[in-house]
Amino acid sequence: RCITGESYRGLSMITKDIDEYKLAVDNQGTLIEIKPLTSTTVNPKVA
Repeated sequence: RCITGESYRGLSMITKDIDEYKLAVDNQGTLIEIKPLTSTTVNPKVA
């Protein structure tokens, strides 16, 4: 199924992972690889 627009994903993260996300936000073109399968939703309250 294809979603157009925003989608949300909720997960638990350790500080190291959060720091990597912050680094990616500050550096366009950075790729973050998440190996486990995760699901997304269009409803932020569900995420």
